[in-house]
Amino acid sequence: MPRRKTQIENELENVSESELSPIRDIESDEIVMKEFSEEDAAAAKEQLEEMDERKRINASRTRKRNLYRHDSYASLDIDDEDSLSDRLNQTQKGAGIDVAVIHLPHISNFTDFNALEHYEGVSLRYVDRTAHLGHPDLILLPGTKNTMADLKWLRESGLEALIQRLVKEEQVPLIGICGGYQMLGERLSDPEGVEGEPGSSMRGMELLAAETIFAAEKTRTQTEGTLQELPGIYAACAGQTVKGYEIHMGETFRTEIETGTGNSDISHENGEISPAVRLADGRMDGFVRADGLVFGSYLHGIFDNLEFTGAILNQLAEKKGISLTAKAQSMEEYKESQYDKLADLVLHQKVGQVLSQIQVR
Repeated sequence: MPRRKTQIENELENVSESELSPIRDIESDEIVMKEFSEEDAAAAKEQLEEMDERKRINASRTRKRNLYRHDSYASLDIDDEDSLSDRLNQTQKGAGIDVAVIHLPHISNFTDFNALEHYEGVSLRYVDRTAHLGHPDLILLPGTKNTMADLKWLRESGLEALIQRLVKEEQVPLIGICGGYQMLGERLSDPEGVEGEPGSSMRGMELLAAETIFAAEKTRTQTEGTLQELPGIYAACAGQTVKGYEIHMGETFRTEIETGTGNSDISHENGEISPAVRLADGRMDGFVRADGLVFGSYLHGIFDNLEFTGAILNQLAEKKGISLTAKAQSMEEYKESQYDKLADLVLHQKVGQVLSQIQVR
């Protein structure tokens, strides 16, 4: 017995070929040229061309929006992630005061030195080999995620010996912050195995008569303090208030000269050291050598203090026979302005997204 046709099949038999709509092939995104009139084909083709044009216009708008966002965000100066910053690629010496930051393998908190970039006449660069160090006006040893490993690298790369020679023979000032400060002393000891084997120790750079003993408990605190009367390029800094933060494992203590390691005469030529900063809680932070050439501190952000950094740079500029333009805006104000710009950009982007959703098509 033959199958009975459905109502839909009966209705389709009464539809002429010219009334059939074009069928779109989803996979090929083309019109299947099947069972329709030339008029319908022309209309379908025109519709597809309009769709393609709309796609082209939307793609162009998207590219422009992305370019705008990229350029706008790229112009912001927000603190970078350690080891991911383009700043670390700046290795060439520029005009003016030449400041060389040692690019340690485990460098951290290198944004401590961003403030120096905002002084016209100061060139900040990052150095990871002896051939690139040259004869800078100031050397900076930054923080590190592994002090002992990076000190070993500094020694094996030849940079330690070159830095020691520049300090001794050319009177180049050296500043160490946090892990860089710990390296400057005579010895680093790790009784609890914080950075290596428990009970391990290693010789420091012997540029400060001090010793660091690592501890499992990490110091994390925001703080401020007053700079003491200090020699060298810090002479004009006495009494200044500096703000910053501490984040380190272990403490650094003065080593008496008569009980020092005796492995080198480097620290003992100017063995006397003085505390650098009296903190608000009564503790003393950092040391400065008697000749003023070696300075160490745990205080991250110390260069953000306009008065302190300006005084140091002016001393270096005077020694070099050049002048610097005074910096009017503090780093705190500058950072706030950059975050305000970021907030404006995010708000602009959010508003644009909302408007695109309610746009009448």
